[in-house]
Amino acid sequence: MTEPSPTPGFALTIHVWPAKWDLPSLDPSCLAAVLYLQLAFPGNYAIAECTNPDFSPTGQLPYLTHGLHAVAPLPSIISYLSSLDPNAVAEWKREAPPANPTLDANNLTPLEAQQSVAWRSYIDSHLGDLVAHSFYALYPNYYELTRPTLAEVLPFPHKYYIPGRLREVYRPRLEAAGLWDVDEQMEEFKLERDATKISAESPSDTIKKTFATEKIVERARGVFDLISSILSDKPFFYQNQPTKLDITLASYTLLILNAPLPNPLLKNLLDESYPTLVAHARLVQSRAISPETPLAPKLEVERIHPLSLISQGISRMAGSGWGWRKEKKKSDADRRFDMWRWAWFAAAGIGMVGYVLGSGLIRISVVKGNGEGAQQVDDRGHEGDQHDGEDDEEEEEEHSDN
Repeated sequence: MTEPSPTPGFALTIHVWPAKWDLPSLDPSCLAAVLYLQLAFPGNYAIAECTNPDFSPTGQLPYLTHGLHAVAPLPSIISYLSSLDPNAVAEWKREAPPANPTLDANNLTPLEAQQSVAWRSYIDSHLGDLVAHSFYALYPNYYELTRPTLAEVLPFPHKYYIPGRLREVYRPRLEAAGLWDVDEQMEEFKLERDATKISAESPSDTIKKTFATEKIVERARGVFDLISSILSDKPFFYQNQPTKLDITLASYTLLILNAPLPNPLLKNLLDESYPTLVAHARLVQSRAISPETPLAPKLEVERIHPLSLISQGISRMAGSGWGWRKEKKKSDADRRFDMWRWAWFAAAGIGMVGYVLGSGLIRISVVKGNGEGAQQVDDRGHEGDQHDGEDDEEEEEEHSDN
């Protein structure tokens, strides 16, 4: 899938994994980026669905394009957007609501701002581990939902290797968190069952699965209990409107609630024990996407033939900028620049050829006539019988025999 250029009227374009499960994106970081832009820049940005992380400066989605700038990952995107001038942003689309790039600056005290940073880091680390485990480590969830979903949105041939590559990206993180070994046990159990065609579980298998499930539930309860205690019965963490902390939490919670996972362990836990977190996520979503502030328009994307990736790479090497951008109409100054650039390349090529020939690194021989006795002329203009060398060698051999 190739990335389009920003359309007129939208200076900001956020490139995210495609929408799925009634959400703007199937990835928590991409979902957080869209929710942030919906609240901070309503009507002043566009969404470009992307399925090739290699387009991003960091090789990860989401990433933001703003003029000649390309920014990634999500923390850098939020930092960059927070530095923009709201008055300048408002000029992009005058009919859009006023922009509020920082979200937090006008709502939080210095202490609350520091606490917000700490809690966002905690949620990204601990709840992020649980969500990554649920989507990429648990055997049924990955092989029955995550991998087929990615294969559905990915073009050929990416659908055959990117899902596995993404899973391997998460593996070191989950191993460090102690959440990958659960998958190893479940996957070995599943493969064993498939190989032997056993329909019933043995007592040891049941104990193994129960222990693994309890391990995840215990860890999830610890995370949800702590977050719930901070949120309490308030609609949002601070005051009466969502901040970056609310967006971070909602991006993970909405994926847990909306994705039809075969093993809905976290969803069941939220529905049964943490209704305040469920209500919070739905409220953030309704504030960000509503009839008054509809979801930003999506730019058209098109699937590309695998061979076009070659030309795309060549265009990047030639300095034509991002390979996904459509060619814009060039000004007279741009055309003159291109003309002189190609003229310089031509002059350099001619000079190099002249140097090689003049220095004798390459010698050119021209043969006159046909058949025996043909004369050859080297690049210095000397003529000679092309058989003279052979005759001289035969005479030397005769003298040596005598």
